[in-house]
Formats: sequence, C-alpha cells, structure tokens
Amino acid sequence: MNFRIILILFVIITIFNSCTVLNQKAYFANPPNVNCFQTEKEKNLKLSQGLNHFEAQSNIAFNKNIGISTGLYGGFKGQYGVEIAGIIYNKFNDNNYFESQIGYSYFINKSKESGGEMFIVIPGQDINTKYHKIFIQPTYFLTSKHINIGIAIKLNAVYFEKYHYYYDYHFYPEDDDYVSHHFFTADFNHKWNFVCEPTINIQLNRAKLYFQISGIFSNKIYDSQTYSGYSRHEGPISNIAESGKAKNPQHVNFLFTIGHIFKYKKKK
Repeated sequence: MNFRIILILFVIITIFNSCTVLNQKAYFANPPNVNCFQTEKEKNLKLSQGLNHFEAQSNIAFNKNIGISTGLYGGFKGQYGVEIAGIIYNKFNDNNYFESQIGYSYFINKSKESGGEMFIVIPGQDINTKYHKIFIQPTYFLTSKHINIGIAIKLNAVYFEKYHYYYDYHFYPEDDDYVSHHFFTADFNHKWNFVCEPTINIQLNRAKLYFQISGIFSNKIYDSQTYSGYSRHEGPISNIAESGKAKNPQHVNFLFTIGHIFKYKKKK
C-alpha cells in the first residue's frame, strides 16, 4: 500500500478515536516525551496538540551519551504540568538507537465540566488533584533516512498530594422527561500509585512530523461507591440506588498525539 495512503488512514483513525477521550479525568494523562537524537549535541523542540491537551517538549544532547529533556503540558480546562529528566543514550549504528530517561514531574488538575450530549455523551466532572511523579522511561528506535519507529515504556511512581473527583454520567432517555444519572465521588490525600504508559512513536524525518499513541494503565488505590438515579432536568437527583464500584485514580485509557519536531542542528 502506498505510504501516503497509510499516513492518511492513520490520521483519520487518530482523529476519530480521539473523540472517545475528549475529557481528561482526575489523573491528567500527558504524552511521554519519546526522543531520538540523530546527531551529537543536537537540540530539538517538539510541539503538539491533541483534542484534550497540548505540549511543548525540549531535548538537548550535551555530548554523544548524555542529555536533558524538559516538558510543559496543559489541558484546556485548568490542567497543567511541568517535567524534567536526565537522558542517557547510545546510537549503536545507523539503524539502532536506545535511550533511558529518569525524571520528575508535577501536575495540577483543577477543572469542571457540566457535561451533556453532543455527538456523544460527555460526563459532568469536578476535579481538584495535585500530584508528583518520579519516572524512568527506556526507549528503543529503529531508525532510517526517512522514518524512525520507536517503542517506549514510561514507568511512573505517582504521589497524590490531593485527590478530589466527582463524576456524573447523565443522559436523557428517549421519550422521558427525566435525566438518568450514574455518579460517584472520590476523596483522598497522600497516597502512592503506579502508572505504566507503553508508547509507540513514528517520526517522519523529511516532514518533521511525529505520530504517537500511548496506553495508560494503573493500579487501584481507592474504590468509590457508584450510584444511579433520576432528576427532572436541572433538579436534584432522586431514587438513588447503589450500582457498583469505581476504581481510582480515574484516567483515560489511551492518548493520541500528532506534533512537529524542530531541530537546531542538522544531521551530518
């Protein structure tokens, strides 16, 4: 199949699948900084924007084995974070590259979403979380003149300084004047969590573009009792009954990113 057709299909699939993660949750999932130095003392800047986030990442190689990465991340509803990491890397030959990052990041997510129905049902949310992350991220790239394909695994130890999350999935059943609600609340402080983020990164060298998909997996540290009920439009919820449990921390399960790479030193 023609490469251009593959690229177009990838972009279309990315856009449509991203519609399922329009709303970030209590744990703000940011795209890992998957880097690939192609020359000694390279400096690069990566800028990208998704449907629910934006990011600016910078990577600097001090010599042929050591570098540093920094990142600024944000959402469109009161989420932001910063990140810094040391890089140890080795370009074994023209086709094989490996690096490992060890770093720290801090995030604040203070946002509200009333929710409603558009093409899909968007849940209502009230979020107030603050957390620190210590992480290690090994990365391998298969490199060539025109395209680099990388696999990374970001392993995060997350310390939740504060965690408040209210979730209300509500919709209007057909032929009914009432609104159906499924909701829960989670509140806790000073708890540790583990998050694993496997990532695939594809870099197009001539176009200076990259495409990235990440999964987000975490262990459970808190169970919330979930409830269901009904209300008349904006009125109070009634007929409340227990309906199950919700795992915390809450987060999206995958994340797509498309971005630009600007390099300050051309490959020799």
